[in-house]
Amino acid sequence: MKGIWIIGFIVVLFTVNSLSAQTIQVIDSESNEVISGVRISYGSDTLFTDKNGQCDISPWPGHSVMVIFHNDYQPQLLRKARLQGNALRIPLIPNNIYINEITVKARRIQQ
Repeated sequence: MKGIWIIGFIVVLFTVNSLSAQTIQVIDSESNEVISGVRISYGSDTLFTDKNGQCDISPWPGHSVMVIFHNDYQPQLLRKARLQGNALRIPLIPNNIYINEITVKARRIQQ
């Protein structure tokens, strides 16, 4: 009987933890590929996305305004209260770098 109580407690514990977890996934808005190494900040706290582009933001309060940043993408401000559900996909827009047109010419030098 005691073993059933322990198993029940463990099941309830894992259920409560999974309900409170809020995992986001950051993706490229053009290719829909995941982006690892994205910095997500709230105040002085900073988290980074893993190799699957995911990060658990559940420790932060609902009124949090997060800064989402990666060097190759446009930064984004996001209010946690606007997020819905447990698994959320946040698209980032790539930074486009425009340069003037250049012409490359090559000559063969006889030796």
